[in-house]
Amino acid sequence: MQKKYAKDGLAAVSVNTDPKAKHDRALKMLQHWDARFTNLLLDVPAREWSEKLDANTPCVWVFDRDGRLVQKFQGEDAKYDKIEPLIKDLLKK
Repeated sequence: MQKKYAKDGLAAVSVNTDPKAKHDRALKMLQHWDARFTNLLLDVPAREWSEKLDANTPCVWVFDRDGRLVQKFQGEDAKYDKIEPLIKDLLKK
């Protein structure tokens, strides 16, 4: 989605929330998916971030251009076909 909508102002950030993940393994996966946007490796126990963010993986937060949270998608809802219509609408504004 980043490639498709970057020209319209979409900014994507991924966060790997598995503190056991090895940097090389995470990098290999990101390279496989050609993830050319900001990618972070979180070094916090899953329970801690899950409680603080009130989220379980997979999870996608969508913010508007002013940085306000518009919607949070979790579990089965965190899929492109459910997120993309909202992104397209927000990018028109």
